[in-house]
Amino acid sequence: MTKALIVGAAVVRKGDLWLIAQRDAANRFSSNLWEFPGGKLEPGETLPECIRREIMEEIGISIAVESFFQQVTYDYAPDFRVQLNAYLCRWLEGEAEARGCQAVRWLTLDQFKDYQFAPADIPVVQQLLINKVSL
Repeated sequence: MTKALIVGAAVVRKGDLWLIAQRDAANRFSSNLWEFPGGKLEPGETLPECIRREIMEEIGISIAVESFFQQVTYDYAPDFRVQLNAYLCRWLEGEAEARGCQAVRWLTLDQFKDYQFAPADIPVVQQLLINKVSL
């Protein structure tokens, strides 16, 4: 039986720019691919709390978690499933830096086509592009 790893992902907007992060080369399932930053839900934590904590730890910025955006379930292997819970967020303060990833970028929606995203993040990218989301 496959158990899902529950993760929170921050779809962070700063003006007309959106934040993405590049996974570490050591990531066995999606090394060097781009994603919406976030991480694993810890016991007793809500998804918004998880997202705020992970973004501060991995990127070094403060964000406001605004609203749920999309849930994606993706099987990276027969025994490894990720349930990605993406939330629309707004940048509050701080300079984004790659603390828990290889690199970070602020992009316009049009620039997303130039980056290769992790499989679980692709539906979120597609939904952003369809909806031209604004906060």
